[in-house]
Amino acid sequence: MLIRQGFPGRVNRVEIVRWFPETTRVVDTYPSVAETCRAFAIAGFQRNALEQVRETYPAGLADFLAQVDTFRYADTTMRDLTDEEFLRGKERLRRAVRRAEDTGNPETRSNWLDLLVLR
Repeated sequence: MLIRQGFPGRVNRVEIVRWFPETTRVVDTYPSVAETCRAFAIAGFQRNALEQVRETYPAGLADFLAQVDTFRYADTTMRDLTDEEFLRGKERLRRAVRRAEDTGNPETRSNWLDLLVLR
């Protein structure tokens, strides 16, 4: 069995967390790696591996900025952000887009999520 996600305490390289660090409040409510392993052990699964895998997006930060208002309601971790938290994150993202435009060096978007392998 493969489980790909950001586990509590292991999301420091997740894109949403980079721009909206307050989203960790929600992630911290998710089951930990240990809790997940214990739950699946009941069905006979044992932890075989845990590694972080990179997920790269073809679109740049400007595209993400254009979609971030939708993400606020579509992404579970962003739904509970206050208006102030959301606006601060959006401004961080806006500044990064401007820096990329000023330097002519568009930043590659990526996430590093955990891949938990249970057998």
